[in-house]
Amino acid sequence: MKTDRMNQTQLEALVDLLVFATMTDKSFSDLETESLETDLLALPWTSGISVSSYKNASYARARAASSDTAKANYLKQRCAVFDGAQVKQDALAAIKELLASDAVAASEDSFLERLKLELGLA
Repeated sequence: MKTDRMNQTQLEALVDLLVFATMTDKSFSDLETESLETDLLALPWTSGISVSSYKNASYARARAASSDTAKANYLKQRCAVFDGAQVKQDALAAIKELLASDAVAASEDSFLERLKLELGLA
């Protein structure tokens, strides 16, 4: 996962999107969970809150976006912080890699397409 071009705000948005992505197929795979944990430990995290604590809060934020409208708004809000083409590509690649860790479900494919649109990469 390439994150060296990302600032802390973008890293936080990436964590939110990684967590959100894992919830799209409504199945929690051990492979995906392990891959997420490995990815998070590799982040150049500089926040006063640990990346693990941020991830836990991110699950709550993602669950709170329960309606289709709320999910679309959440995705749009988190994608808005990625301001450069390369940073957007890096974020997309990280999420694709995570979802591929346990085979990509149809709902995850749909999520990736919406993500590309929100990032302006489609």
